[in-house]
Amino acid sequence: MDPGPSDPSLLQLQSTHRSTRTWRGEVYETMRVRRRRGVVDRTMQYHSRMIPYLRSSGFYGISRVAFFSLDWALITAFVERWRPETHTFHMHCGECTITLQDVQVQLGLPIEGMPVTGTTDADYADVCERLLGRTPGGDDVVGCKLKVDWLERHVPAIDDDSDEESVQRYVRSYILQLIGGCLFADKSNRFVHLMFLPLLEDFQVAGQYSWGSACLAYLYGELCRGSRAGHMRFFGASILVQP
Repeated sequence: MDPGPSDPSLLQLQSTHRSTRTWRGEVYETMRVRRRRGVVDRTMQYHSRMIPYLRSSGFYGISRVAFFSLDWALITAFVERWRPETHTFHMHCGECTITLQDVQVQLGLPIEGMPVTGTTDADYADVCERLLGRTPGGDDVVGCKLKVDWLERHVPAIDDDSDEESVQRYVRSYILQLIGGCLFADKSNRFVHLMFLPLLEDFQVAGQYSWGSACLAYLYGELCRGSRAGHMRFFGASILVQP
């Protein structure tokens, strides 16, 4: 008996879906889940002076989510049941999905406000100098992406005597690491896109963006890519996939 969809007009991508390989009896490795949240917690000092800026920008909630180990096998099983045609998990009990409410409750990100959009046509050396206090070297920037460990090495930690500008630069660095290492993690696991940095210039304005919507849209895209046969890596806010 063919275990595929009874009506192929509804689930038209079954021929390239990873579940087809399972039904054929093929065995493949568990997907590798990429993130850097543990590195952020180990290398970035969390100081109480950061809290007002994290609250204003909408990142306070995610900053307080504790690091925990991910079950790669469980996430692989969920990705295998993801259908890109409907953006839902097809389970034995029916369909379910990850919602904006999940993002808001679990990560504390704002789900209302302006769309998160950026530009790749900018002088990012000037942007980094102005908002982070340093200009990255040639090897630290690839295209429009900055090496995350550059932030760890070149943005100094803060203390009770740090001036406000230094605190703001440190908070921007911290948020960039959350973005590149957790919310919008990519296959490199080493870079963060600099298009996000100008959005953090004014923390009050940053808090008016719907970061939760952008995070969920990115996660849906990664779930769709991961559901294709042959894809063995998974990125994005993977903690939302693990119940």
